[in-house]
Amino acid sequence: MNTRQIQNLLDYLGYAPGKIDGLDGTNTRKAVKAFQLDFGGLTVDGVAGTATQKALRHAVAYGMPEKKQTTDDKDSSATSGKTGTFWDDLKHFKREEMRCPCGKCGGFPVEPAENLMRTLDTDIWEHFQAPITIVPLPPNDPHAGGSGVRCQTYNDSLCGSVPNSRHVQGKAADIIVRGFSGSAVKAYCDSLVKAGKLRYCYVIGGGNSVHVDIL
Repeated sequence: MNTRQIQNLLDYLGYAPGKIDGLDGTNTRKAVKAFQLDFGGLTVDGVAGTATQKALRHAVAYGMPEKKQTTDDKDSSATSGKTGTFWDDLKHFKREEMRCPCGKCGGFPVEPAENLMRTLDTDIWEHFQAPITIVPLPPNDPHAGGSGVRCQTYNDSLCGSVPNSRHVQGKAADIIVRGFSGSAVKAYCDSLVKAGKLRYCYVIGGGNSVHVDIL
């Protein structure tokens, strides 16, 4: 496979290689490393050699291999310390992941809504049994779009964002479920909309990021 094909497969699987340009740049190598680590049994070096290419084809055709969660995994994905809030109950998310990425507002002009976080943590994460990324996470380019909480100024700076965005209210998140396409994530989230756990969901720009929000 050439680099462009590798980037397309990584993007399909939710590993965000950056622009699909056929160049083996920093973002592509980071995405390859993340995939190698998740797939298991591969040298984690960011180089998409024969074994990694075979693994990519396998992941696209059959899905990622099942991976048991270790104690270390749980420790790194759970909220550290006790806050006396609902964050103590979440297994897979930290408050910091929902921070507005503008770097100017302090990160939390509003607090993330509890029922949004519980839906992400329990319903979506547990269904897919796969890491969920809130898009974007610092130090990624904040103008890549997405995120959890947004201040009004940052929201208004994003092309296509509406002034009354649910992100500004702490009631929305744009997510990538690692190893799953945006359409697969949306299909499940549609069932949560019908169940009254989500208000709305859609795939962002035909990619792997999915917007979810609550009432």
